[in-house]
Amino acid sequence: MPSHPLLRRLLVLSLLCCALSLSACEKTGKELLREASTSLAQKKPDEAEKTLAQALERDPTLKSSVLRQQSRVHVMRKEYDQAERVLLEQWSDLQLDAKDLTTKQKQERQLLADLLTDLYRTWAESIDASAQPKKYEEVLAKGIKRDANNPRLNTLLVDFYFDHAEKLIQQKNKAEAADMLDKIYALRTTPQRRAESKTRAANLRIEVYNEATAARFEESVKPELVTQGRYDETRRLVLFPVESEVDRRLRPGRDEDEKAALVLASKDLDERIESLVRAVHGFDKEVKLTGRPKNVEIMEKKLERGKYTLKASIPLSDIVYYGRIMKQRDDKARAEAKTKAPDAPDEDKAPQPAPPAP
Repeated sequence: MPSHPLLRRLLVLSLLCCALSLSACEKTGKELLREASTSLAQKKPDEAEKTLAQALERDPTLKSSVLRQQSRVHVMRKEYDQAERVLLEQWSDLQLDAKDLTTKQKQERQLLADLLTDLYRTWAESIDASAQPKKYEEVLAKGIKRDANNPRLNTLLVDFYFDHAEKLIQQKNKAEAADMLDKIYALRTTPQRRAESKTRAANLRIEVYNEATAARFEESVKPELVTQGRYDETRRLVLFPVESEVDRRLRPGRDEDEKAALVLASKDLDERIESLVRAVHGFDKEVKLTGRPKNVEIMEKKLERGKYTLKASIPLSDIVYYGRIMKQRDDKARAEAKTKAPDAPDEDKAPQPAPPAP
């Protein structure tokens, strides 16, 4: 230390200036946070991560801002699951699902919601939908859950459902394709595309139902009809010969007696038609049938003393159509009854309803 008072004073002032200079050079947490943001803009995630760690160490109150930036670091590295984990943990820590949020919490909620939406969009766009269809759908669904009206997320998912449904159709999996198209109805898309998906799904279910019915007919019903001489293969007609006992007082040739006999014989015909319909469609007794199939043609009829015989035919296609409509109505009635039931049993214990008909 110099002995001269003036020199000592100058030395103290010099040391003080150096200390102040060093203090001024030490950056604040906010300054470091801005530097990290600049590094991210320059596509330098490693540099940004180091700066973020320094910012948090310098100012722990910046934790929320640091974690938001850290999620961007993960996205830039294509570490999407880690970015999601960081954002969701922060969402939980800040209790952003609470009902009464403060103004600051509302701001944090909006910031995180926007980051999550952007994350799921970027994440989905990085996935090969053909190679990872389930993951692609899962990521987009998460994004739409956060922002149901996001145009890009909805468009991506609608396009995916259409494309994936076509692939399923090519693989002969029409039922699953119909389920895929049904999912479009809840998404944000054009009215035309929504209507197209609904119509296509309904038609696919009709095809599935008709194919299953045709297979059951060929395997379980047709052989017996052929043996009995009751199936016209060329015209694809099912024949119904009926012989009914009638009042012996009914006289052939008298119009009113002929009509009365036909009414009685028609009841027997209806029973035979119902029996065949149940066999073709695999219906149990619980499925209610009303009316008749279309195009029931009476080919022959004859009243004799105490007996009335007739022979009717129905196109197989009309039997299939009629049964499908009956199944639709029955399923709808059961669903409505279950909804209106005051003491509906627990779903896990209740018998499961039959799958919906097309």
